[in-house]
Amino acid sequence: MRSLSLLFAATLTIGIATPARAGPPWISAEYPSNPFHTDTRDALLLVHSFHHGVARQFPMTGVAEGIVKGRRQTVQLQVTETYREGVYAVRGNLPKDGNWAVIITMTDSDTNTKVNLLASMNGSGEVLAVNVPHDLKNGWIVPRAATPSEINAALQSAVALSHAERNRMGAASAGVLGLVLLGSLARRRKRAR
Repeated sequence: MRSLSLLFAATLTIGIATPARAGPPWISAEYPSNPFHTDTRDALLLVHSFHHGVARQFPMTGVAEGIVKGRRQTVQLQVTETYREGVYAVRGNLPKDGNWAVIITMTDSDTNTKVNLLASMNGSGEVLAVNVPHDLKNGWIVPRAATPSEINAALQSAVALSHAERNRMGAASAGVLGLVLLGSLARRRKRAR
């Protein structure tokens, strides 16, 4: 009877443990980071790591590929654990006059795979877009390593989105300036009467 109980307990344990290992890992981004906590203050962004649906620690590294004054640059980033399980702060000194593709690499030693998160950033440190390269396998969304063309696309996205934002801000400033000038002209006409 005791061996039957042990067999039942072992089967139950395996049945409970299996769902935690089922499914692929996942990585996501959080922006902006909390400026009021020392673990997250001044982070470019926060990265969350999961195994299936459960937050879990994984080895992480980061690098930023940028275009600064027309030249390609690479900057190593620091990826450090925070007070929250499976949450990492990404920090680095990125030149302000560039646009950046931030590449975070998570290594899942259980499946012996590396997956990437790509974040497009402008020189002000604003995250403009985030992408997790992935494939569909057996009904699962499975993240994977980014290809060189996907990294280049993230960098070109940063350049294009940053340029569009500057144009939008320029148009908004011109619109405000136009309203101010029209108001000034209207006041002058009133005084001249």
